[in-house]
Amino acid sequence: MLVQGVFQGLRLFQGCAMEEVRRLTLGARQVTHQHKELLFEHGQPVDSFAIVLQGCYKLYFPRPKAVLLGFALKDDPIGLHMMTLKDGTFPMAVQSLGVSQVVNIPKATFVKHWLASPDMAFRVHTAIARRCLDLEADRGLQAFPLERRLAGFLLRCFEQYGDGDTRTLRFPLSRREIGEAVGAQEESVIRVMSRWEKAGVISTRAQRIQIMRPDWLARVD
Repeated sequence: MLVQGVFQGLRLFQGCAMEEVRRLTLGARQVTHQHKELLFEHGQPVDSFAIVLQGCYKLYFPRPKAVLLGFALKDDPIGLHMMTLKDGTFPMAVQSLGVSQVVNIPKATFVKHWLASPDMAFRVHTAIARRCLDLEADRGLQAFPLERRLAGFLLRCFEQYGDGDTRTLRFPLSRREIGEAVGAQEESVIRVMSRWEKAGVISTRAQRIQIMRPDWLARVD
């Protein structure tokens, strides 16, 4: 039931035969997290990686000052880049935003079966490259004024994680977390986004941001 109902619906396993999926997921377990619950702690020994089944997780450096690295939604792997390190620990923390669910796959299964498959190795490389490109895009905004950084961050979130019908992000996001993403104080983010709300550019309800005027944000410089 777990293999058929969960794994074969994931992008990483598309096109894989049932027997191959069984090998690639030996020892896997499904885990549900409540809002703000940690999936992986900073410094935790690496003994598994995860694939998101539903909801959203944020990846961040917790100290000395929190820095948001990105988000992981359905189909996204978390911790894949650590699987080939012999005695590695997680360099970041991973926390649920809202009620979310992952499947955890043991590192031993990755080493024994994933690395033996050229096709899976290619898929893993592609997934890691996509995450690196997202991080590079966020860091590329750091040289710009705050309003430009905020607009660029919200637009990328909208394009990647937004509901096209409602123009609403699919996970809750606080002003503090946005500040972590763009390298700004929470108070500064609140001031700018309050102006944008009054102007009808964005709307926020229960920490879920709705982009009313993406065209306006695209013109911010």
